[in-house]
Amino acid sequence: MGTSSQPATGTPPDVASAAPSSAPSPSSPAPFSPSAWGWRPSDWWSSPPGRLRLVSLVVMVLLVALWITAFATSQARQGTLDALSGRPGGGQTATLVAALRLRSDLAGADAAATRARLGGNDGLEVARQREAYRRAMADVGVQLVVLARAHPHTDGGTDADLGPALTVIAQQLPPYGGEVAQAKAARSELMWRTILPAADRIVATEQSRAEHALHRAEATNPLVGVVVLGALTFGALVSTQIWLMRRTNRVLNPALAAATVLSAVAVGWTLLAFATQHDHIADGRDHGYRPLTRTSQARVLALRAWTDDVRALLDRSEAPRLDADSAAASTRLRHDPASAPAAGSDGSGLLATIAAPGGPDQAARAALTPAWTGYADIAARIRDGAGRPEGLWPAALLAQQDATGALRTFDERSVAVLDASRTHLTDDLTAATDTVDTLPAALSITLGLAAVLTFVGLQLRINDYR
Repeated sequence: MGTSSQPATGTPPDVASAAPSSAPSPSSPAPFSPSAWGWRPSDWWSSPPGRLRLVSLVVMVLLVALWITAFATSQARQGTLDALSGRPGGGQTATLVAALRLRSDLAGADAAATRARLGGNDGLEVARQREAYRRAMADVGVQLVVLARAHPHTDGGTDADLGPALTVIAQQLPPYGGEVAQAKAARSELMWRTILPAADRIVATEQSRAEHALHRAEATNPLVGVVVLGALTFGALVSTQIWLMRRTNRVLNPALAAATVLSAVAVGWTLLAFATQHDHIADGRDHGYRPLTRTSQARVLALRAWTDDVRALLDRSEAPRLDADSAAASTRLRHDPASAPAAGSDGSGLLATIAAPGGPDQAARAALTPAWTGYADIAARIRDGAGRPEGLWPAALLAQQDATGALRTFDERSVAVLDASRTHLTDDLTAATDTVDTLPAALSITLGLAAVLTFVGLQLRINDYR
């Protein structure tokens, strides 16, 4: 009996078809498998080394975010203060002072030219007033150049906000000078109705820019990010040390402890620097900027009242209008109806506002009020005497002597206050800028070192598991 060479089940199996279908061909690349490299995504949270790496990443991200926020905030404030204080030269403070001087010089020039027509004192006072007029007009030219250069326009002209006003002044000064040379009374109308309103617009623009910059420099909103990120970073570092202490039974991780201290120092240093900077800016605003702008306005009002009083003596047909205009200027100096609870009170005028803040210059600012009161009393006597037929010449003599001296006293005190206020503002802005000058570099070093220590401290714990 023979046996069959074929299996009882039928056809022989196909070896090729029996091979696993998933086996890769020799030419195809092997698919990526994290486990083939000895790493799995769950290692980041399922094992102590993975959790330590995750904690290290979170803390490093917080430190970097804190550095970016604090660095950007300090750089922005420093840039704003540099623009205000004018380092390395110029700046918004300088252009504001130039605008204020331009307006005061224009008013002073017209007051001097008008006073020269009044004569008196054997011609000496006339020569003095003419010299004052020449100096004021020369300074007007200097301030116009400063303002034009400070705000250049892209097309080679001047800033669109200031260009029209500067053009008006530059175009109207030659006709005004011609009228002064001919001793025409119309010059004051050209000055006070055309030229000085243009100067007022320039001053208003420069004040708005300076106030906006001061507001940006004092803004506290950017500090919120520094405080929040600082608290999160400090809390994360402290929580990490507590967690490590419970898992490793080690009381202190020196590197992490040092990183925690450095992060707290960085935040504290930043907040202290900004608080000191805020104090300097507030002091400069209260004892520099505000007295500077208000005293400049008061000086222009006083010069306008003086010009009107002199013109009322020279041009009697215009006396009622000029007397009313002078009285309005004096009222604004001694009483401001918009801010006074009781009409007629002398305690709420521009001069009282100037004298109100304390500080080292308060006595000089307060001295403006009695100086103007002395002039206003003399001016009232001049108007009263000039209204009588026989009193015109005595009134003119009173204006030549007593009123001229009283106005000069007020003007000299105003100039002293302006100089002191400008110096105070410049010094405070410089001190505020110096406060944050080295802060960006200090933050970079402190927080950079904290990040390195954080990495080292956690890496040492990771190495313990190897």
